[in-house]
Amino acid sequence: MRRKLRRPSPAMAVACLSLFVALTGTSVAVVNALPANSVGTAQLKNDAVVSSKIKDGSIRRANLAAGVIPAAKSIEPLTVIGYGAWGTTISIGEADCPTGMVATGGSIAVYGRGADHTGTTGQTWFVSAPGVGLENGETPRGYGGLVQNLPDKNGVYNGEVQAKVYATCVSP
Repeated sequence: MRRKLRRPSPAMAVACLSLFVALTGTSVAVVNALPANSVGTAQLKNDAVVSSKIKDGSIRRANLAAGVIPAAKSIEPLTVIGYGAWGTTISIGEADCPTGMVATGGSIAVYGRGADHTGTTGQTWFVSAPGVGLENGETPRGYGGLVQNLPDKNGVYNGEVQAKVYATCVSP
């Protein structure tokens, strides 16, 4: 038994026509889309682009005209090195920051050279701390270090020591 197809209702005809128009409009928009980089200053009205319409992180300093953003103050730390004199028993070194900078940290390296110049010493004791400026209650402007060459078990100082002091300096 064959079933007869019914004629579509007016509602179905309107729905199909609406679907056709919607899909055709989308296709036309895709085909007639603007080419890349075709919108520029001439096409934009004043105040058309505001910060709320710009994606965060999408604009870099290089995208802007010179002078729009002031140059940032450098926060790169500067490492200053100071050496103490070679000494049989003690070496004191100091690393001073340049004028206008303060010390935020530092360290010390211990160098030793033995009596036979092989680089060996007896026991070595050292200490380092913020130094320059602390005597006046100021912010440290440098770092100091002390290295002491201790005698061996026979009471003999084997070689010499030297303090190499590092200070990390930044602009406040």
